[in-house]
Amino acid sequence: MGTAGSIPIQQDQGGDSRQGTQPSTYTIQDKDSTIQAIDSVSTDYLDSFKADQVVQYTVQSGDSIGSIASDFGVSVNTVIWANNLKNPDILSLGEVLKIPPVTGIIHTVQNGDTVASIAKKYKADSGKILSFNDLTDNQALQTGNELMVPNGELSGPIPSVKLANKGSRGSGIYVSVGDGQCVPFVQAHGFSNLHGNAYQWAEYINSKAPVIGGVAVLKGGRYGHVALITAIKPDSVQVVEQNYYGAYIIDHREISLNDRSIVGFIQ
Repeated sequence: MGTAGSIPIQQDQGGDSRQGTQPSTYTIQDKDSTIQAIDSVSTDYLDSFKADQVVQYTVQSGDSIGSIASDFGVSVNTVIWANNLKNPDILSLGEVLKIPPVTGIIHTVQNGDTVASIAKKYKADSGKILSFNDLTDNQALQTGNELMVPNGELSGPIPSVKLANKGSRGSGIYVSVGDGQCVPFVQAHGFSNLHGNAYQWAEYINSKAPVIGGVAVLKGGRYGHVALITAIKPDSVQVVEQNYYGAYIIDHREISLNDRSIVGFIQ
């Protein structure tokens, strides 16, 4: 991110940050200095940051978008926008999220962009963009570079997404359940009334199109496979599943709607 010679991203593994007192700062380091970012949504400290100081945070058990945003002192929308999350209540253990240093938008410079046009697009302050990114007035912007837009906002409403039922834990983070197979996992997330091996779930198919929070019934192996649908794109679906790579292993993946393994969908 940013200009050449930028401060490297620090890998934040979470650790015990949510056990007991929450930290008031997090640390970004390079070979010459250590900078502590104040755990506050205030932009009073803009001159202390650089746009390349984005933390990559690894999701831990018990995390939610709200708790992560609170810990790093940014708005929930900032985390959603930085990671292009369509269903922010669904996280998985080990998932890596980009956390901007302050509330706002990370903007990739397009041909013809100016600081003024970027500020107008995101309803932000030109002076704060200049200060934060160490730019001078009227400086030409390099296409492809990323700029931090403090307090910037995306226009239009946040996409409304039907959330999948998440079982008794009440958390957006998925954990392995049952005997580690695909069926118990899907049953535990809103489909406890459906039974049988995965290939037998074909009899429950009731939708020609995928539905967020629904089930994809798939061919595979001796007993077939089922997965929970978390997002829908024009030509594909994103799913979370158990036992695609092995018993008790939970993963997220994207499946083309033209994939021949798709048998149908349940809503």
